[in-house]
Amino acid sequence: AVRDLPIDYTLLVENICDPDHGLFAHQFIGFDMYTASEASPLTVEVRPADDSSGHGDSSDAPFVIESGTVAEYTLTARGSTKGGSAKGGGPSKRPTPVATTQFFPPNLITIGRRDAKGQTKFLTCFWVSPVGVGRTRLLTAALAPAPFLPPRWLVHASLNNFLDQDTHLLATQQPHMLRSELEAHQHGELFERRRFYAYRSPTE
Repeated sequence: AVRDLPIDYTLLVENICDPDHGLFAHQFIGFDMYTASEASPLTVEVRPADDSSGHGDSSDAPFVIESGTVAEYTLTARGSTKGGSAKGGGPSKRPTPVATTQFFPPNLITIGRRDAKGQTKFLTCFWVSPVGVGRTRLLTAALAPAPFLPPRWLVHASLNNFLDQDTHLLATQQPHMLRSELEAHQHGELFERRRFYAYRSPTE
């Protein structure tokens, strides 16, 4: 899917990589597996990307920002569900995967639950390209083995509903954020976005 959004590039990247935004913006229980907690904190690592371009260890070598947390239902769980299901079932015998988000600057973000070998059966990909101040072009794709392909109209209806939720959230946030950043820049001050928000999630 391709969609032009009235959202600044930096805000959109921040939104996609935010492990807590799924529950907050979409109220979909599946996103809880990407939400960290004190018991299962979020880890963030900056490392070289798999490189076949000959950059070696040079400063312009491609890199990836990777974050992950144990893929468990943290906020929506009922009872003891360590390694179990959202409905409070017993612990699973299979190793719990890691809910992983990877950002390959400047424009590729992938999200998926990975096993100990880094493999996943479902991967969501986002390509984020700035096209102007406060405007970004978003391309999305889901990669997974499927026994059949759902009707395209159904995919678009569901996807556009998700994008509308994100757009409303970010479009109401954007004027205040960008205005505050501009004012700080004009006064030669450092602006820290994390101090701008009143809401603090369990991950933070």
